[in-house]
Amino acid sequence: MLRSAQTGRGAGVLHHLPEKGREPLPLIIWIHGGAWMAGSKDGPSPASSFTAKGYAVAHVGYRLSQEAVFPAQIHDCKAAVRWLRANARKYELDPDKFVAWGSSAGGHLVAFLGTSGGVAELEGNVNDLKESSRVQAVVDWFGPTDFLHIGDAESDLPHKAPGSPESKLIGGPLLENKDQAAKH
Repeated sequence: MLRSAQTGRGAGVLHHLPEKGREPLPLIIWIHGGAWMAGSKDGPSPASSFTAKGYAVAHVGYRLSQEAVFPAQIHDCKAAVRWLRANARKYELDPDKFVAWGSSAGGHLVAFLGTSGGVAELEGNVNDLKESSRVQAVVDWFGPTDFLHIGDAESDLPHKAPGSPESKLIGGPLLENKDQAAKH
């Protein structure tokens, strides 16, 4: 069963609910990759297959880097988690069993979800602010975690170039914005 909802400022949630499951359901929150410049909550995910095992799945959207620079993306993800928690009873979700899973750029964002609970500047100000944006577990599939050293190893990708996805995410070249890059 699919349901969709807007959670504010370009973000959204697409729900996949099992036909039959135990109630309340544990939730897997999928955050798509795409170098923070592409992708959508509407795309496929490996998480969707878990509905057959009794999990609910929510695909979360976020503003892409050409629309807004960081921390907008994590604000959107946290707003979605708060919205899901506020609507847990309606969708028969267990608010104490939220797992965030993402790949690449989505892995970067779920790592932030798992480590930044209570960090005010990363919370944003949309959706059910009384609700927690914390998740109980994270699955980070190859998300970048150190922008200051990304590209140090031999690679065909110019991670430190002014036009790199990482530079676009933080709003300027990594090497000229080391304070901002260090936060990732």
